[in-house]
Amino acid sequence: MRLSSNQIYTQRVDNITSSQSRWMTEGNKISSGRRVEKPSDDPMAASQAVMVKQSEARNQQYATARGFAKN
Repeated sequence: MRLSSNQIYTQRVDNITSSQSRWMTEGNKISSGRRVEKPSDDPMAASQAVMVKQSEARNQQYATARGFAKN
């Protein structure tokens, strides 16, 4: 199978574009300090993060109610 210069060029450009995209994705993760940028990155971690946020909100609500009960 012969490859034309145009096919080789297109393949190389696609590879470079793909590498740049992965580089940007990893750079965004590093700069934000987050391993998961969007839920589709890691659905299990995203659901755990939601559960942690809900628990924190519930604990804050309990603390507020406890403060009102003391007064």
